[in-house]
Amino acid sequence: MTQEERRAAFERRAEIGRAMKEQCDADGCDIAERLQDRKIIIADAILLAWMCGADYGANHPELLELRAFNNEKD
Repeated sequence: MTQEERRAAFERRAEIGRAMKEQCDADGCDIAERLQDRKIIIADAILLAWMCGADYGANHPELLELRAFNNEKD
């Protein structure tokens, strides 16, 4: 893997991570707003937050594709 390929893979991984974090943050704000407006109860908010966190930590196809980048030895 050339230096340019490594840099491109790292930048792609950073973009994916940034997008995942932004989505998780938006979901968290939505849950907080719904709780504050009393549209959901605290138990529902905790469950929804847990589900969002589980999705955030899940293996996404894009990250699995870049896993070889982590394990490559030169």
